[in-house]
Amino acid sequence: MLKLCEIRKSYRGHLALDGVSLLLQPGVTGLLGPNGAGKSTLMNILTDNLLPDSGEVLFDGIPIRRMGKAYRRLLGFTPQQQGLYDDFTGRRFLSYMAALKEIPRKDIGGEVERTAGLVNLSAELDQRIGAYSGGMKQRLLIAQAVLGDPRLLIFDEPTAGLDPRERVRVRQLLASLAQERTVLVATHVVPDIESIADNVILLKSGRITASGPPEELIGRYAPGATLETVYMQLFDKEVESECAQTEE
Repeated sequence: MLKLCEIRKSYRGHLALDGVSLLLQPGVTGLLGPNGAGKSTLMNILTDNLLPDSGEVLFDGIPIRRMGKAYRRLLGFTPQQQGLYDDFTGRRFLSYMAALKEIPRKDIGGEVERTAGLVNLSAELDQRIGAYSGGMKQRLLIAQAVLGDPRLLIFDEPTAGLDPRERVRVRQLLASLAQERTVLVATHVVPDIESIADNVILLKSGRITASGPPEELIGRYAPGATLETVYMQLFDKEVESECAQTEE
């Protein structure tokens, strides 16, 4: 169980996170918010890549800053950018990541096979990553996050740039991974979250605007509609701004 207590973070006078408190339990939690909401800052703090100015992050009641490597061994992270080595095979990449995670050498081969099987890449393990489709690369990144069987998984825009079929495959994969783990998914693709999330957090200007199960949020803000309608209502001006920037 991961708990955030009154997290604050500022950059050059700009308040990126303003007293964020939340509890992440086993299952899928979706993190939604427009550009500049504070999602990236929050994820950097959760992955122990950034210290908050104040507040505390606790894992099973222990501050993560005291846990050090022990916390990072419990964590799997898939970044939005596909930082992959095109000349590596999938097997070599996963073996390399397993070594970085300090998985014992004798266990690496079996762990690579296990995680490749989870993401349906066993048959392509010995192909060059440069020959992978976008969806295959995304599944490979998910596989590296699952190496070592971490209890906490964090995904940043896991379906970005994928075609509809691959989006469904990744979505189903995330749901299956959450059966025994705590999974946090930050995304702009609201329908993907609605279909798999047990809980949703809506972040705006560094604060949690609303949170709860998708059906509860829909009932509260847009009865009979969808989570995307809720998102549009709560972030109307920000969404318009994002669209304008895209058009430019």
